Amino acid sequence: MKRTKVTTDDSNYAAAQRELTRPLLLHPRTQALYDAVSNRPAASVLVSGAPGSGSRAAALQLCRDTLDHKNALTIVEPEKSTIGIAQIRELKQQFTSKLASTKIGRAGLIYEAQSMTTEAQNALLKLLEEPPAKSLIVLHARSEYQLLDTIRSRCVSIPILPISKPQAVDYAHSHAIEKQSAVSAHAISAGNASLYMSIVHGEDTDMSALIDTAKQYIGQSVFDRLSSAKTYATQEAIQ
Repeated sequence: MKRTKVTTDDSNYAAAQRELTRPLLLHPRTQALYDAVSNRPAASVLVSGAPGSGSRAAALQLCRDTLDHKNALTIVEPEKSTIGIAQIRELKQQFTSKLASTKIGRAGLIYEAQSMTTEAQNALLKLLEEPPAKSLIVLHARSEYQLLDTIRSRCVSIPILPISKPQAVDYAHSHAIEKQSAVSAHAISAGNASLYMSIVHGEDTDMSALIDTAKQYIGQSVFDRLSSAKTYATQEAIQ
């Protein structure tokens, strides 16, 4: 596996695999789309979902399910707050050679694709328009609508929908967790699967800030919730 910042050894692949500490928990409609793409890979796929939804893990798992060999994966992530054209050019270099493989022989995974600059997206577009044979490009984004229309139109979309309450309860039951805890965690997480699982398992993870924010939001009055939502929307627009 390669990351840009590019590395190729198995230890870095293992680090990425920590995002897959549990099986994916997906809404049935999302699962159907995921299975369809996994069984018959498209050249380019867009996996979108809010932080805590499990979208990052789903994007990585899709690459793992599809690839012949783990070291054929190149991962691009934001440097500071953006993904620049130099990173996309470096990614494209990984797709220049011909492959003898009869299956998907290499993949590129772009985390937080919405952070690509316009120049980077335009550079990526050329790769999506003429995809190399036996190759896969997976984009992960918080929302597909944060990307250029030309990028979205060339990708098969897999939106990560919130899991249902019955799914949450079934998951809790299979892990010997009380139903009421599952119902509360589902409400706090708004059905975002990774966040839900972190709450029901009582984990101290990098999602702790999201959990605290969600709990505070649930405890607010309607007026305060509307004020918080407006503030959050303003912050997102600035970012």
